[in-house]
Formats: sequence, C-alpha cells, structure tokens
Amino acid sequence: MTSRSLLVLAIPICLPIAVACRDPSGVVVGDFHGHFATGFEVSSFSPCGENESWWTFGELDAVYEFLAPLRGHYQTAFVSLRGEVTEKGSYGPMGGYERQLRVTAVLQVRDPTTSDCS
Repeated sequence: MTSRSLLVLAIPICLPIAVACRDPSGVVVGDFHGHFATGFEVSSFSPCGENESWWTFGELDAVYEFLAPLRGHYQTAFVSLRGEVTEKGSYGPMGGYERQLRVTAVLQVRDPTTSDCS
C-alpha cells in the first residue's frame, strides 16, 4: 500500500505557541488534528482525543481533491485543519452533530493509519 500525503502551507492566525483561542462568542479558533469522513449526508471531523464528531464545512477543497481518486460511498483521511468550532448545539443533517467546524485552512491531509492519534 502506498502512502499519500499533502502538506498545505498557511499563515498562522493565533500565536505559534497557542493550539486554540476562544473568542468572546464561545467559538474556539485553532488548529485541529483528527479523522475526516465524507459521503452521503456526511462531512464529519473526529478530533484526536475527543469522543465526538463535528459537522464540517468551509475551505475543504484540498481534502476533496486528495480523496477524489478513491472509490466508494464514504472516504476518510487524517487531516490537520485550521478553523472555528462552535459550542455544543445541533448541527448538520437532522441535527446529528453536537458541534460544527468551519474550516478556514487545510494544513495537512493524508491516508489514515492506526497510530494517527496516539
């Protein structure tokens, strides 16, 4: 199996030592790492270290380009994304997600491995 990877350079929004910043509205702005899945009514990000999936939208062209050659109903990738995460609520189709992530930049996308979040 060949491993694929795409590294996207972006200008940091927060200070380099900060992983995430909370704005006054409760939205968390930062860089997030985990697994992205897409398919019928699915645009889901599962961050490393969390037991939840977030509805995901925004600047995802690099991820979709990476996943385009794959076949099947659902595709997954390991990603590093910069964006804004909402407080808990109901998001996505039928309110099936507790949070949503608005992606402002894709920092990395690659094939998933079993050691991604360890």
